Amino acid sequence: MNKLQRYISENVIHLYWALIFGKPVRRSDFLSLRKNGFHDIDGPVFFLSTGRTGTLWFSRLLNFDRQSRAFHMIHPDLSYQSRWAYALHKQSNGRLTDTVKRALKEMVLIAREQHIRYAYKTDKKLIETNNNLTFFAPVLYDLFPNIKFVHLYRHPGEFICSGLRRKYYQNTSALDKKHIEPVVGNALDQWNNYSRLQKIAWLWFETNNFIENFKQELPDSRIFSLNFNERNQANIQALINFLELDVPAKKIKKYINFPLNQQKHGEYITYQNWPEQDKNQVREICGYLAKYYEYQL
Repeated sequence: MNKLQRYISENVIHLYWALIFGKPVRRSDFLSLRKNGFHDIDGPVFFLSTGRTGTLWFSRLLNFDRQSRAFHMIHPDLSYQSRWAYALHKQSNGRLTDTVKRALKEMVLIAREQHIRYAYKTDKKLIETNNNLTFFAPVLYDLFPNIKFVHLYRHPGEFICSGLRRKYYQNTSALDKKHIEPVVGNALDQWNNYSRLQKIAWLWFETNNFIENFKQELPDSRIFSLNFNERNQANIQALINFLELDVPAKKIKKYINFPLNQQKHGEYITYQNWPEQDKNQVREICGYLAKYYEYQL
């Protein structure tokens, strides 16, 4: 590559990131940010969830804050790596070795290096609502001193309906392999006998249970929990206040009943109309957490 080609290539890259984040207001390199332990980064925010909880909606809404840049899905999205991270946590009973932690941290940093750097360069808060980072939460907490998390949860019956429509655990595509599966315990022994409904119910429970256990390690100043089924103006405003964002109340009011990424195909009757035997399967797997979240099963 000659000097002209290199100049054009470098400037195209700068233009690309300027279009995403805006005009840089300070200089930086990633090595310097790392050496300072990412203390210079303005509190990145990561959403933790099962998915199918309005994460696209939240990314669109939070982008009304001019000092933030919210992403629904960054590529690489780490979906397959998320499944691996989950398995490592379960196999170690939540006590990852330093070597494994370092490997997971480097995986995140490689995937998000440019987003972190340009968030700093443009003085923007980086927000990612991607549920695939859920099982990376403990190493994210170790990486970023000013980090905040948002836990989004939804009625298990609604999540299961959405998963059935989207053909979760039907093994019809390579994408289905991104969903976690048991690696230890009773669920592993029963897995092959589970129906798809039971597998998706297990996914709901296992993901939210992982998040709840992780939340026990966090001070209240680092985590905000939001019930997707109570997505009203007051609760959304409380979230925005927690994240220290500036989203106009009129934008919240306008968007509150505006669905995004809603399922457009596939049919499955709503949970309230399910046969009692199907509901009993959900109660058996999800009952403990559903009661904690005050959901009626």
